[in-house]
Amino acid sequence: KSSNVIDLLKELKLKFEDDLTAANTAETNALNAHELSKTARDQLRAATVAAKTEKEQAKGEAETAKAQAEGDYQNTKADLEADTTSLSQTEKACDVKKSEWTERSETRTNEKEAIAAAI
Repeated sequence: KSSNVIDLLKELKLKFEDDLTAANTAETNALNAHELSKTARDQLRAATVAAKTEKEQAKGEAETAKAQAEGDYQNTKADLEADTTSLSQTEKACDVKKSEWTERSETRTNEKEAIAAAI
């Protein structure tokens, strides 16, 4: 009987060793899967942070360009108003000078006719 007990104990020992090996393998696989998952999550987070930073930088550059363009627009608008005013004043001055020229031309023509009639 004692040999049966020893054989049984040896079989149990082998079974427990096999169970221990299987448990260790399963635990190692679970740890590896966890590490892979953690690495993938960390890489995804890093990529997301990098994309966010890049987009924030692009947004800042776009806002700066927009502000510059709005400033340029206001300057151009002010220049247009000044040029329009200047053009209007120049046209009025030209109309006055044209009128004066026409009046002087008529006066000169009348003077020439008077001189010709007097001679």
